[in-house]
Amino acid sequence: MRSNLKNTDSSSFKDTDRDEIEALVDLMILCAILKSGRENLQSLFSTDTFGRPIFRRVMSLKRCQESYTIGAHACVGEALIPFRGRCRFRMRIPNKQAKYGIKLMCLTDMHNSYLLNSYIYVGKNSDGVTLSDEERNFTKPTEFVLRLAAAISGSNRNITADISFSSAELVRELRRRKLTYTGTLKKNKR
Repeated sequence: MRSNLKNTDSSSFKDTDRDEIEALVDLMILCAILKSGRENLQSLFSTDTFGRPIFRRVMSLKRCQESYTIGAHACVGEALIPFRGRCRFRMRIPNKQAKYGIKLMCLTDMHNSYLLNSYIYVGKNSDGVTLSDEERNFTKPTEFVLRLAAAISGSNRNITADISFSSAELVRELRRRKLTYTGTLKKNKR
């Protein structure tokens, strides 16, 4: 098979590694999320006020290990990806800016917002899919956090979440897994 590349020599190509390929795939996903697939490539990496810093950050690193690590403080939360089409697990959340969409449960780094683990919430019984039978006996918010925190279990990191995830049950279970927790509780919550 003949190559379509003219006047190229093998010295102009260099080997790539897994981290660089993963960075490229992540940037392609980010382009899809930001709906920038038709945006000029130079404007994405521009250093002026119109450029996107995340694109420059990922591609400027020779090895992407620094941008793909999570720090000592993680955050658990939910995100709503706006979507108005037909989908059986589309959610309506009235207090969000986009009221309809697909709910995503996320574990991110608290300082640089790096997404470490996530899953799409598809209904009540979907939370414990990857959990053991013992772990499925917990309340649903605890199942959310345990499923997401499995990637950092035993690392002595801190997890922060809002009031909808906080419970004494969750704190005990995270402590058993060598994780700490920061959250808020109401006085009258069981």
